[in-house]
Amino acid sequence: MPDAQTPAFSRGVLAPDGSVPCTPVDGGPPQTQCNHHGSTVVELGDGTIAIAWFHGLAEKSLDSRHLWSRRPPGGTFSAPELLYDDPDRSEGNVALWRSERGELLQFFVSLDDGKGWGEARMRLRRSSDDGLTFSAPVTLLDEDCFMIRGPPVRLRGGEVLLPTYAECLAVPTFVRSRDDFATWAVEKSWHQGTWFLDHVGQIQPVAVVRGDGRVSIVTRDGTMKNRIGLMVSTDEKATKFTPTQAMVLPNPGAAVAQTRLADGHTVIIFNNSPDGRHPLSAAVSDDEGETIVAIRDLVTEECLTDECSYPAVTQSLRDGTIWVSYTHNRKTIGWVQFNEAWLREGQERPQVTCPLGETCNAGTCSGCTGGACFEQCIR
Repeated sequence: MPDAQTPAFSRGVLAPDGSVPCTPVDGGPPQTQCNHHGSTVVELGDGTIAIAWFHGLAEKSLDSRHLWSRRPPGGTFSAPELLYDDPDRSEGNVALWRSERGELLQFFVSLDDGKGWGEARMRLRRSSDDGLTFSAPVTLLDEDCFMIRGPPVRLRGGEVLLPTYAECLAVPTFVRSRDDFATWAVEKSWHQGTWFLDHVGQIQPVAVVRGDGRVSIVTRDGTMKNRIGLMVSTDEKATKFTPTQAMVLPNPGAAVAQTRLADGHTVIIFNNSPDGRHPLSAAVSDDEGETIVAIRDLVTEECLTDECSYPAVTQSLRDGTIWVSYTHNRKTIGWVQFNEAWLREGQERPQVTCPLGETCNAGTCSGCTGGACFEQCIR
């Protein structure tokens, strides 16, 4: 990539459609029409970009397993390789995180074949050699209902906060650790005060630590407001949060991602549509996500009949470029690499309609059902 001031952009897929077979557990022949979903992206110690995801006949099918692909500096992505497979369970969402002391942690969920995500179990494996070998998995919580989407963040006081969520109640929860998950505590917050009412319908939380030490979390919206949710801690320990507020950015009921860049700016990856998982777009904020200064589409026409969704994002410490992985039409995993200079040239607008129950009158929302006044009430 060129220098940071020169706009740069590239993208591709980790494997051609139908090139990574999946095998039915009943002994049938391998299939080529397989599900690829729920990716995560991380930079390893030598600058290698690693992307992992779950792959199988379908979501929750017993053959579902974790694959990954790695791209060394100056190289290309490797063919997908097996990262983890429990033959007795289905693997689901996965998040990779590399700690400051160089340990690679793989957070993920597993469930018994045929069960819903509400029966998933949160699990963890760790590697001290950037993925050459891993420890046996441990269960973070042996209880139904809890899921993982994004990686943890390091709080200013040294504690690690893993944002999680209760699938059955649709509210954010947390796992905390003071020793990089040698031990941990699970927080189920819906019994505390107004937590449930303040955050109901907000799932798949992804966190960043702001410059002042507070934690900022974006969420997938399940309340039919069709906006990305934003909640911010009121202290550095992230013990209390503001009620979830609707951002100006739309959300069609799909995962979002964010990262805080080395210069303090925030990049959010999302579907710029209130009702479809396309296009996949990036937004940049200069004030910790409070306002958006530029939006640019990452992937557009390739996903008009299906989806480019469920992004993950990280910034390379090696060259400062921004890496995004995402679900590409469920047939493969796509990747995008760009720099902030390229993103800031974006001229797209947030494709936001009126909230449910409001109408659009002379460009102002008041009383509507959304679709009929889409064009007039884009903000």
